[in-house]
Amino acid sequence: RCSRDWSSDVCSSDLNPDKWGLALRHLFIDDDFNPEIGFVRRDNMRQTTATTRISRRPKSRTFRRWSLTGTFDYIYNDTAALRETSDDTATFNLEMHSSDILNVEMNHGYDVLLRPFRIAPGVTVPVGAYDTRTLRTAYTLGPQKRYNFVASYEYGGLYGGDQHVFGINTARLAITPKLGKRAGYTGFFQQL
Repeated sequence: RCSRDWSSDVCSSDLNPDKWGLALRHLFIDDDFNPEIGFVRRDNMRQTTATTRISRRPKSRTFRRWSLTGTFDYIYNDTAALRETSDDTATFNLEMHSSDILNVEMNHGYDVLLRPFRIAPGVTVPVGAYDTRTLRTAYTLGPQKRYNFVASYEYGGLYGGDQHVFGINTARLAITPKLGKRAGYTGFFQQL
């Protein structure tokens, strides 16, 4: 399935049965592209994304389904003729009969900064290429329980430094069937 106008192309294809999945997408935005309304993150670029998934439903009293997903996303800057951004991600998901979900994700990222990037007051990341590796784990308690939440931890690179991110998000306590209290917390430790 493709669409084209004067200065952009989008092509995509999806196959998504229960045991496996495949999605391919290519986006091209010309230097002369005018979005009329809206926002274009980058112009004169090409983005290619491929996602593949395999999943199984084992005969188990504990586990409902497991899946392994790989995603490859590349953005090329046609003006500078270079790979500007890439993300390669492998994700393992384990769904339980209790509706709880365990998620483990590994990411290899690559970014080229063509101009300095101000990440915080007084902290500017210089021009250059940055290679990062990140590991993220999350555990989600099923929504049917009186209390539920997503607990997560992430460790990896951040523009030549390291970061630790931990959080308890979308935490909910059911007071009555129609009334509940929701809260969340995310903490960061970053070192550049």
